[in-house]
Amino acid sequence: MSDGTVLMVQPTTPSTNKMLAAVATELSCVVKDVVTQVEQSTEEPGLRVKKLGPLIERQRAVLAAHGVKSFKEYDSLLASASDAEVLAACQRLEKEQEKWSSVLAGLEAGANLNCAQPLKLGEAGPEFRLLEAASGSMVSLSQLLSEGPSCVVLVWLRHFG
Repeated sequence: MSDGTVLMVQPTTPSTNKMLAAVATELSCVVKDVVTQVEQSTEEPGLRVKKLGPLIERQRAVLAAHGVKSFKEYDSLLASASDAEVLAACQRLEKEQEKWSSVLAGLEAGANLNCAQPLKLGEAGPEFRLLEAASGSMVSLSQLLSEGPSCVVLVWLRHFG
């Protein structure tokens, strides 16, 4: 998905390389810190996964502290980097991000163990209210079903940063 922004890739300078290595190192530390908090928590998976929430904002703060406006800009700068220190820092970051993905997958699996059994054909679903994307208003399951025979589809989109 493109926002129409075109970033020009230019060869990196020694100062840019130093900044990129610092950003990758700091991002690694942020990911490692959050993942460690999640792993050390004894809370149930649904509560532990909430500890991942601040991760993206903490990563954006690291970028901003180094004058980088977005992950897209950071990736563009990395595309032309060939400095050994930058590449090593990026490998450490990738390792931490893989750990983050693994921990998240484990939390999802654990949370799914606590899910209710699926409904059988003809059974009523539990009552709930959600924000309807099209109108921006709250809508309940019973409201949707009172309009006559219908099918209700719920979709959750995941974003991990």
